[in-house]
Amino acid sequence: MTGQVCYGGVNIKKEKKMHEHICNKLSNVEERFKVKILYACESGSRAWGFASTNSDWDVRFIYVHPLDWYLSVDLEQKRDVIELPITGDLDISGWDLRKALKLFCKSNPPLMEWLHSSIVYLDQGGLAKRLRALLDRYYSPRACFYHYLHMAKGNYREYLKGDTVRLKKYLYVLRPIVALNWMEHSTGPVPVPFSDLLDAALPTGQVRRAIDDLLEKKKLGLENSYGPAIPELNRFIETEISRLEKLAAQQEQRKNDIEPLNELFRRNITHIQLIPKINPIGSSFMSTCPMSLNFPEILEKFLMRLGGLAVPVSCTTQVRRRKLFSVDWKVVVTELIIRLLVPVLPGNTVEILGYCSLMSLQAIMAGYPMAENRKGSSIIV
Repeated sequence: MTGQVCYGGVNIKKEKKMHEHICNKLSNVEERFKVKILYACESGSRAWGFASTNSDWDVRFIYVHPLDWYLSVDLEQKRDVIELPITGDLDISGWDLRKALKLFCKSNPPLMEWLHSSIVYLDQGGLAKRLRALLDRYYSPRACFYHYLHMAKGNYREYLKGDTVRLKKYLYVLRPIVALNWMEHSTGPVPVPFSDLLDAALPTGQVRRAIDDLLEKKKLGLENSYGPAIPELNRFIETEISRLEKLAAQQEQRKNDIEPLNELFRRNITHIQLIPKINPIGSSFMSTCPMSLNFPEILEKFLMRLGGLAVPVSCTTQVRRRKLFSVDWKVVVTELIIRLLVPVLPGNTVEILGYCSLMSLQAIMAGYPMAENRKGSSIIV
């Protein structure tokens, strides 16, 4: 282990290197599939807090396509997931924003866990923050209860019925059971860290000691170890599954309003087009724009054409120009268009603006005739 820094079974140097590799992979996804990743995080054992030195990385993300992708007749036939081939111990996959919001409306527990992951690779555009703010409205105890119960029953039936079992599979049965115990006495989404669930549901006792012992073995790297079944844990699991099955039908069922999520969806697909954010690990949509424009000069003409915000032409002197070119003018000019035009345009043209904002700017610079809309503000005709 010379030269390797480890803490709690985690190789710090390897973690940092892998984090950079994952960010590069996400950047490649954006370029290859022509999408913008809004949120990317770690799920599974690393997010739950019982990863070992040889645990897999399970990266999950939410992405959005350019507006035109959604404005198509065959939208329902288009693939709404991106799944990279699993290479070594790296598993990367993501959901399209539309799919993610539909599942969020159904209180999908994995998605809710993503939003509270302690390991976040990318978070831009404010999507995750807005979804967290909506959790109380869309969280369904019944949907989550059935999800965790089904997970516990399925994993127990498949992995822990024999005399010799893969020991780490106990944790994949115990976590959903402890989550269900937590739901009995608490409200709101289930905490992601396994330790939080244990402290709330099983703070002490013989079963807790057996689980703690199993966690220590897992963190030491016994990822694929087989051993004799643990009778004490099997009895606890079978007793809890039987008891929890009787409680499932008593859980509250909610019928959620989809409209706030529709608004969030529209905001994100137009926002990405109108105010492209510079992705720290990849390219932006604007990098594919075919136009090559002199943005410092265009900004001056644009402001003077609109009136009231005119700046002197002298600002393109050599000294000022150096400062102007240090700014991403595509972002600045596009944001100006939004701030000046969106408030006065009819609502149904806002989405169209996402497609034609830079074309509109080019038309303004070329001196095309302007017309007055119903509020008296100039728009291109």
